[in-house]
Amino acid sequence: MQMKLTAVDARGGMETLWPALQLVYMTRASTYRDALKSFIQGYQELRCSAGHGNERRI
Repeated sequence: MQMKLTAVDARGGMETLWPALQLVYMTRASTYRDALKSFIQGYQELRCSAGHGNERRI
């Protein structure tokens, strides 16, 4: 993702920059969430394949 900061944006203050900052935050948050879900799924699959019968779902 590429963002361009113009002089108009800089003068507009937070009201102008807010949508771009929110997009960056939401993109990072969803990336971290997806990575965590993938890790948990892989961990659970590893436990199942190791023969542990009492795994708990997260």
